[in-house]
Amino acid sequence: MISEALYREEAALILACQQGDQRAFKVLYDKYLARTYSLVRRLAADEGEAEEITQEVFIRLWRKIGDFNGESQFSTWLHRLASTVALNHIRKRKSWWRRLVSDFVTTDGEYSDSVATSSVVTNTAAHASGQPVEARELEDLDSLICKLPEQARLVFVLFAVEGYRHGEIAKLLGIALGSSKAQYFRARKLLAEGLNEQNN
Repeated sequence: MISEALYREEAALILACQQGDQRAFKVLYDKYLARTYSLVRRLAADEGEAEEITQEVFIRLWRKIGDFNGESQFSTWLHRLASTVALNHIRKRKSWWRRLVSDFVTTDGEYSDSVATSSVVTNTAAHASGQPVEARELEDLDSLICKLPEQARLVFVLFAVEGYRHGEIAKLLGIALGSSKAQYFRARKLLAEGLNEQNN
């Protein structure tokens, strides 16, 4: 929790930014650059991509800072913006799905149950006969994840792909712990329903 003095100082900076003050924005940029990059780096495939996304976040911030109304802490609002920008960028590149697949496919081509997402895949996409999940089904799951409602998609990717705990996700997205868990299970339910429809 930031002190009253720091809160007022930041509020003044934000107001100046909303009025087009580029020097104030540079101060805000310097203040939040490291923590924004740290968040994006956990979502991005590599450092170069993380740097690119981080710059995109601040470009978007300059354009959208007028939308900030103070109903939440600015850091929470910025984290939500950064998560959205990063996930949209990564979704376009599809690199996060390749990393997800590599996490639970072993070197001999067998599927591992050692990560959280493997249970989602094996429980929703595996054949009734128990055969391994086919590449086509992985592509179907990829497509369905991209179509999840935003909150469910954010929680699912952060929890299942990036390994965040629900407590961390709740703080990151500014939601309750129970909401994070509910959104994760909502995502799993929607994925299971979507895969069942495609397989019928």
